[in-house]
Formats: sequence, C-alpha cells, structure tokens
Amino acid sequence: MEISNHVRLLILYFLALGCQRQAEPVAGQFQITDANLVMELVSDQIPTPIGLAIDENDALYVLESHTHTPPKDYQGPSYDRIRKGIDRDQDGIPEKWMIYADSIEDGMNLIFGPEQTLFLTTKNAVWSFRDSDGDGVSDRRNLLLDMFQPESPYDHAAILGLAVSPDNQWLFVSRGNTGSSHWIIEGTDGSRISGYGDGGNVMRCRLDGSEVEEIATGFWNPFDIKFTHDGRLLLSDNDPDSRGPNRLIELVPGGDYGYKSLYGGSGLHPFVAWNGELPGTLPYAAPLGEAPCALLDGAFTGLGTDYQNAVLVNVWEEKKIVRIPLSSQGTSVTGIPEVLVQGDSTFHPVALVSNSRGEVYLTDWVIRQYPNHGKGEIWRLRNKQLPAEPAAMSTAHYRFGDRDLDFNQQLRILAQGDPFQKSMIRHSLAREDDFELLHKLLSHQNRELRLQGLLVFYRRKDLLPSQFLKPLLEDPDQEVRLATLFYIGSRRVTGMLENVQQSLKQGFITPELFEAYLATVQNLQPGFVQGYEEKKVKANQLKRELPPKFIEHIVVDEQLDQNIRGLALPYLDNLSQHDDLLLELLKSARKESFQLSILDAIRSISHQLQPEKLGRELLSVAVNINNSNRVRANALTVLPELSP
Repeated sequence: MEISNHVRLLILYFLALGCQRQAEPVAGQFQITDANLVMELVSDQIPTPIGLAIDENDALYVLESHTHTPPKDYQGPSYDRIRKGIDRDQDGIPEKWMIYADSIEDGMNLIFGPEQTLFLTTKNAVWSFRDSDGDGVSDRRNLLLDMFQPESPYDHAAILGLAVSPDNQWLFVSRGNTGSSHWIIEGTDGSRISGYGDGGNVMRCRLDGSEVEEIATGFWNPFDIKFTHDGRLLLSDNDPDSRGPNRLIELVPGGDYGYKSLYGGSGLHPFVAWNGELPGTLPYAAPLGEAPCALLDGAFTGLGTDYQNAVLVNVWEEKKIVRIPLSSQGTSVTGIPEVLVQGDSTFHPVALVSNSRGEVYLTDWVIRQYPNHGKGEIWRLRNKQLPAEPAAMSTAHYRFGDRDLDFNQQLRILAQGDPFQKSMIRHSLAREDDFELLHKLLSHQNRELRLQGLLVFYRRKDLLPSQFLKPLLEDPDQEVRLATLFYIGSRRVTGMLENVQQSLKQGFITPELFEAYLATVQNLQPGFVQGYEEKKVKANQLKRELPPKFIEHIVVDEQLDQNIRGLALPYLDNLSQHDDLLLELLKSARKESFQLSILDAIRSISHQLQPEKLGRELLSVAVNINNSNRVRANALTVLPELSP
C-alpha cells in the first residue's frame, strides 16, 4: 500500500518525538536538549508581551498588549504600546524600558526594516513608525495597509505576520482567514485586494504601503512569516481545527496551500487540501505542534553550527521551542521538528528574534489564557561557549524576483518541474494577455500541460468559456476532470450545471470523483450563488444544498454504475424512511460493492427497523451461493442487529 507524504511526515514526526536526545535538567523551569545553551530571564516587567523586534544597534522593542480581549476589571492601560529597552552597558539585558509608541489597538507583530523603520501589524492594519530626531520615541506614524472590512475581525484570524524582502523593496504581510468574512485591504495608493470564503493569504506591498498584491493563499491563520538566510520565505500556519497537523510552509508566488474557509473547519471537504492533495496545491515543509507562533532561521543565531540549516519555531500551546533541521525536497525543503527547549506550565512563547551577536530573544505570554492578564516575561537563549557567527542574508533561493523566461521554457517547467516551480510559472502566466497561447495549453496532447493550463485560469479574474470546459470535463485523465469540477464549482459556472450532471451518466464521474461532483452541484445552486455574490453573511454559513431528491434519483437510476449508486446511499436524507427502497435495491443489486453499500446502510439504521421487514431478505442473501462470501458474511452480521 502506498503511503501518502502527509502520513509519512506524521509518522516521522511522532517517531522523532520518541527518539530525541534526553533533555538536560537546568535550573528553573526549562529543559534544554543542547547542553551548550542556556535560557536567561531578561525582564518580567512587561505585561503580556507579544511582538518583539531588534534594531541595527541591538536595542529591544517589545509590543506590550493590553487590548487583547481584556477582562472587564482589567487594571492596565487602555491601549497597547511599544516599549524600548535601554541597555547602556551593552550586555543584552536592558536596565529600564521607555515608551517608544503608544495608543495602539489590537497589536500583533513587529519587525524592523530599512532606515530604522519599525513596522507593526494590528489585527486590521499595518503601520510604520520612525524616530526621526533620535530621542528614543517615535515621532512618525503612518498607516500602510488598512483592512476596513470586516470592521472587527478576531485578532488571531486577521492581519498577523511581517517580513521585509532581502532586497529591502517589499513588505510581506500574512492575513488569517477572517472567520470566513468578506475582507478588503487597501494600500496607500488605493490599490486593493479582497476575498470571501478563501483561506488566509500572504500579500506584499512596497515599504510605503503602495502596490498591494496577493502572493499566496490557502492558509488557516499564518501567525508568522520570515525569510531565511538564503532567501526562502517560510510561514507558520496555526490552528487547523479538526485536521492537522499545524504546518511550516515555504511560500512561492501564486502558491495555493489548500485551505478554503468556505467549507468550514473540518478540512475534509473535497475542495480542501492540507498537504498538496489537490491539483495545483502545495505541500507543507514540516508538521508543527499546537499553536505555533514565531519562527527564526537558525543561521541568523549564534547557537552553533547545528543550527545553520535549521529553523526554530515557538509552539505556544505545547510550551516549547522546536528546532527543525531542513533538507532539500525538490526545489523546496522538508524536516521533522525536534524539541530544543521544553518549558513548564508557565511558559508560552510567542515572538522570536536574534541580535547581531546571534543571541535569541523571545516573549513569553506566561499564562495559558488569551485575555490580557498582566503577566509576562522576556527570555534570552544563547550559547554558553563560543557562539557561532550569524549568517548574512543572501538571495540564493529568493523566489519573488523577476523571472525572464520565454514561453517554451515555461512549458518545460510546467511539464517537468516540481510543484513549487509550476506554481511560480502559473502565477506568471495568469497575468499573460496572449489568450491564444493560454488556450493552446487547454487542448495540448500532454495531459500535464492541459492540467497546468486549467490551473492557470484558477488565478485569473476572467471566466473560462464553456467551449474549453466541456472537453476538459470529459478528459481521459481523471486528475484533469477533478480540476475541472473544482474550477466549475469554485467559480460558480452555472452554465455548466447540465454538463456536470450529464458527466455522471456518461461515466466521466468515477467513484473517486463522486464527492467532488456533489460539491460542484451544490455550488451551482441558485441560492448558494446568490448568497455568495451578496456576501452578507460569513461564507461558511452559506447553505450548500443539493436539489430535492437529487440523491434518491441517483440511487434508483439503473443506468448509472452501481458503484456510484452505492456511494450515494449514505447521502440519503432520513435513511430510515427508505427501508422499502433499500429492500428493493438489495433484491436487484448484482455488483458486490453495491450490495455491501446497501448492507452498510441497513446496518446503520438497524435499530430503527422492524426485524421481520428485512430479516427474510437478508437471510436469502446470506444463503445465496451466487453471492460472494464477503456479501453473505456481511448479511449474516446484520441479522442479529435486526433481532427484537
């Protein structure tokens, strides 16, 4: 049996947890697996510290939270503020703290950019601060990005992380899924991006807030984004609800990482992926524990040579810092987390940064509760011996620069490249105005190029005409047909509803595609389409329903493959009211898979049925030597469940 990458990574993750080096007991509340490292308390005077940044002079700046759902009797300030540490003896431990900026609401994250500009995310905005007169207090504050819709998103599902590109030209910003609300973000030049029912995304803008554009999508709540020393952009994705694990992800232009808030939190909808399961979606680099927060390239630290090709991640809920050694996987990276620092119940790390000496600083929320509580600590993690030299930034793997490739070079990558390379080419082609070239892809003899051509149109605003969708819906390749269903359903191409329904009768909808088929039909219903266009409620609250008796018609349609009819049975409304239908189907069914599906349906409602009603038919199935042993055995196992 072939094991998926998703399952393989999970197996390796849990094996790694059981085979790690024994933690070294140290004084205080920490166990550290690297005996060369030590944790030191920097300050316990900053209440609920969340964001953390270090300037070019190694001064610490801490975002002090007071507006994160404070209790009614909260005694702290009415606003968040940024505190600057005064470290006169340059030992890395500030003697006192001054207020650098005040009157901040719903602060989330901090990062320094060029010219001593401090960037801040709040839940619905991105700001810049500067101290132009050098007195240690910001005197310039500018709004760069404004998420004016929804008006009051939940903090952890709104604007979150920050990263400045290696060339100091772009500010990258991560956004959560806004609880599936319609969102609009505007830059300083009036440029806008928006979404509804999508996942979280990563956008970028110029350092002055202009030219805002979406770069990647498909996240849950991406708490942090950071560049590595060689120019890769990594992201920590937080809280996948019932589907896990949390994810460490490498970002590329146009990347779709699978999650769509429209389909709820289960992560099991046929149009949702978590590890590259759907065409056009990308896998994660490493699994993470519950509530991952900040990340940091170990090459920027002085912790030692073992950290030069590793990433550190704070895992808030699990009270630890993990080290993830990274190795190549295609053009991307992969790795399995190892616990580096394990704290006790009073350790909940959030931000993570390093200074020019390679010393690592982190903020600690202390108490496991989201509302502001007045506690807080800042820690330093450093090498007790001779620290390693922190790496300089390079652009060896920077993926967001200009790519000068002709169409034939792009075709070769689309046909033979890895998923990350293909995503980048699709992102480029999605901006192409030569429709003749793009349309040629859709009918190309190479099935991979047909698929990639269709995926290009996922990212375009113009709708693909039905003359191209009809043959793709009947394509010999099942993956192309799946991608076509997804396109028709997600873009709500209502003119294709009849073609979609006919594809079931023509056999182009296989058992493997049946769930995606039903989801497509749901998305093409007038009520759903109208609700989606109006955007009056959260997208995950829109009703996605099939037409009345739609499933029943499939179940009784003798022209359809019995495997499909069997797959439809669990979707019947009020199954116990269809006992006569189940009995009739059991009499006429000839295919083993269909018989087993009927027996499973009967078993699921056996406690609601009259035993004599189906008992005789089940017995006849069990004694019929023309039935398979598996069917006969299953019929016998259902009989006792029908007993009075």
